[in-house]
Amino acid sequence: MRSHVNGRSRRRWITYEAIRTYRFSPTTGGSSRRPCAWISTDEVRCMKSSSTRSTIGRMVLAGLIMILVMPASLANVGRVEFSVGQVSGIDRAGKQRRLVKGSTLSVGDTVRTGRGRAQIRFTDGSYTSLQPNTVFRIDDYHYDAKRKEESVSFFSLLKGGLRTISGIVGKLRRKAYQLRTPVATVGIRGTEYLAVVGNSLTVHVGDGEIEVCSNAGCTAFGAHQTGYVASAGSLAVLAEHPPSLAPPQERQVYAYNGGYQDQFDAAADFRASDQLPSGSLPDGRFYALAVSWGENASIADLFAAGLLSPPGELTNGGFDSNGALSEYANNNFGRVAITGDLGSASFADVGVADGTVGWGRWTMGNISAGTSGGGSVPVSLTGSSSHHYAIGMPTVVMPTNPATYSLVGATRPTLASGAGAPGTLNSANLVADFASASVNLNMDMTVNGNNYVTTNLPMSLGNAPNDFTFSGIGNTTSTSCVSICTTFVEGFFAGDDGSHAGLAYKTDISGTDYINGAAAFKKD
Repeated sequence: MRSHVNGRSRRRWITYEAIRTYRFSPTTGGSSRRPCAWISTDEVRCMKSSSTRSTIGRMVLAGLIMILVMPASLANVGRVEFSVGQVSGIDRAGKQRRLVKGSTLSVGDTVRTGRGRAQIRFTDGSYTSLQPNTVFRIDDYHYDAKRKEESVSFFSLLKGGLRTISGIVGKLRRKAYQLRTPVATVGIRGTEYLAVVGNSLTVHVGDGEIEVCSNAGCTAFGAHQTGYVASAGSLAVLAEHPPSLAPPQERQVYAYNGGYQDQFDAAADFRASDQLPSGSLPDGRFYALAVSWGENASIADLFAAGLLSPPGELTNGGFDSNGALSEYANNNFGRVAITGDLGSASFADVGVADGTVGWGRWTMGNISAGTSGGGSVPVSLTGSSSHHYAIGMPTVVMPTNPATYSLVGATRPTLASGAGAPGTLNSANLVADFASASVNLNMDMTVNGNNYVTTNLPMSLGNAPNDFTFSGIGNTTSTSCVSICTTFVEGFFAGDDGSHAGLAYKTDISGTDYINGAAAFKKD
């Protein structure tokens, strides 16, 4: 932003106030005070002493207009990419709100995590992952792609821990980024680092470099180095061990609406390599997963890992750079863990909707497939036989109003025997009555030239408070069925307020073969 005084240009940072009076020293010496108005997003003009009252009036009017317009355009500086547990935001006025996925943040906002975690993405592409029991404030933030050199990122970590990957601002110049703590200030350049603050400050650099400045002076730390500051009056020194961030807990109990939900902590831990394309799903232990697979008619399985019935738990999912699930693990309530791995197989029909629910299948190769009884078995996928999955961010607080869900993506249904080519899921939808804990599925698919129709297949939600999973068994009609084919379904609701759903299905076609598939839905 530029301020113009007597034809000379000087760079100035202007806050939200549209009109200010600045003191400048003219070339003749001395000092004077001149009224300045915010003319545009990148220009402030100050009046000469001979300016007329009417000109000042026009500037004031322009400034008043900018007061009304600019805050709206500058308000959103970051977005909550993931939130679980107790995460809240407090604005400058002291108004508090719950932060969920998609919530926006403004300069002056303070983010508090109780027994929860949050991941924030700022407009310059930087990421900040907040650990449980953390207080983080956005002191000043400005990013303009057209004037990158004038951008700044100033934050405060008042309590707790974070991990961050710098964006464009942090890569430009050291003075453009600061993380203030009660003990010391951290400056960076193109860095991934983590910090934990209490009575002392401990930092660890994953990539790039940081400079930690206390009242005693500044110390630089490079990649893979750990720094420690005992107090505000102590110099930062090298330490042997990195700070201990709260690990992803396999069982943390969160209370919602008087009920309790056991789940994996949302491990928003990430590295630079984990910055995935928009709409992809990040690695982590916070997923619901529904799977359907079969090698032949005698070996076929369907299950939903990430069940929510105490002591419920979620599934750890690993993804490739395109958001395709490549491995999964679930502790299976302390019994034999359910695990699966892509192995030598290939991906097919991969998709992700709104960064909330994904689907795909593994095919043509040797995989490790999880089983509903626990553990995994080696499976050779030949022909069109596939391991189908739907995976998503589970709904924390279930909705109460009835809703319908339309199909947003699906795998092509395949036969467990591998015979024929993959089929087509022609249509599908869900009808949910959350008050009665019931869900109905309607589905139409074609496999090997045969049409299969499922109408109002009845399913029930789990019994635990805020249980997001559902399952059911129903009839499917087709001219290829000797009498009635039977379809089995396992699924889950995902996203805030049950915005999405995912499921896997298995249709027994008269005991001779199975149809396997997976589908994802979005609330209408």
